[in-house]
Amino acid sequence: MNPLPAVSLKTGIPRCLILPPVEETNSIELHVYGDASKWAYGTVAYLKVISKDKTTTITLPRLELMAALIAAKLVGFIKNSLAIPIQRVIC
Repeated sequence: MNPLPAVSLKTGIPRCLILPPVEETNSIELHVYGDASKWAYGTVAYLKVISKDKTTTITLPRLELMAALIAAKLVGFIKNSLAIPIQRVIC
């Protein structure tokens, strides 16, 4: 199996991780997912931090809307960053 050629986009998205003190944390989990097809492969990683403080929960429909908004912004960012024509976007 030959590796796919590397794509160098030279883009970055700054991230800020502010963890609560360890004594205020119930658990910290690292979730990593990967997938592949004949044309591409990719991975994503999430850090799930569960805190002991009493915060208001966000409803699942609200979370779904937030995920859709982030996906739409990511599509725009990628399309603007690449210097190639993209015929179709699938989300």
